[in-house]
Amino acid sequence: MKKTNTVYYIDNKMLFEALCEHKKLCRKAKREKKLDPIPSEYIGECILLLSRRIGTRSCFSGYSFLEEMISDGVENSIQYGISNFDPKRSNPFSYFTQIITWAFIRRIQKEKKQQYIKLKNMQNYQLSEQLADNSYMVMNNKDFDEFIAKFEESVTKKKQKRASTQVTVEVFIKSSKPVKKRTGLVPVTTSGGKPIVMPRKDKSKDKKRRK
Repeated sequence: MKKTNTVYYIDNKMLFEALCEHKKLCRKAKREKKLDPIPSEYIGECILLLSRRIGTRSCFSGYSFLEEMISDGVENSIQYGISNFDPKRSNPFSYFTQIITWAFIRRIQKEKKQQYIKLKNMQNYQLSEQLADNSYMVMNNKDFDEFIAKFEESVTKKKQKRASTQVTVEVFIKSSKPVKKRTGLVPVTTSGGKPIVMPRKDKSKDKKRRK
C-alpha cells in the first residue's frame, strides 16, 4: 500500500520561514530606530489555529471560560512569543504550544482563585446571617465546601513547599565553609609552644635546580 502524505493543520516549515522573515524586519526597524512591524496575517492565523486546537484537549475543553483561555494563548504568543523566538534553538510548533499551554494553566488558576473568593464570601455571608438571626441551622453545599477545602489545601501546600525550600537554602549557606586563601606562609610550633610563621618553599625553584 502506498503511504498517504499527512496534511497538518499548521505547516511548521512555512511558519518557521514567516517568523524568520518577521525577525529580519524587526532587526531592520531597530537599526532605523522605528517601531517593530506587525506580524503577518499568516503568523496570526497559525497561532489562533494552534490555540483553538489545544483548547480541544480533554484537560481544557470542559471549562466554561475556554474562550478566555484561547484569547490568553493568542495574546501571550503575540506579545511575548514572537519577539523572543530564536530561529537557531526553537521549533515554532512546540515553542508556541508551550506558551499557549502555560497561558491556559494561568487562566485556570486565576478563575479558580476568583471562584474561591466568591464562594468564601457566600459562606461567610450565610454564617453572619445565621448569627444575626440566632439561627444555627447548617446550610451546606457539598460541592462548594469541597472546592473551598481543596483550594485552601493547595495554597497551604505551596506555602509549605516555599518555606522548606528557603530553609534548605539557608542551611546549605550556613553549612558551607568559606574557602581560605593560601598566604604562602606555614605556621611552625617551637618547643616553647609559641607559633612561628615561616614562608612556604617555592617548589618551582626546586624543580629548576633539579633540572
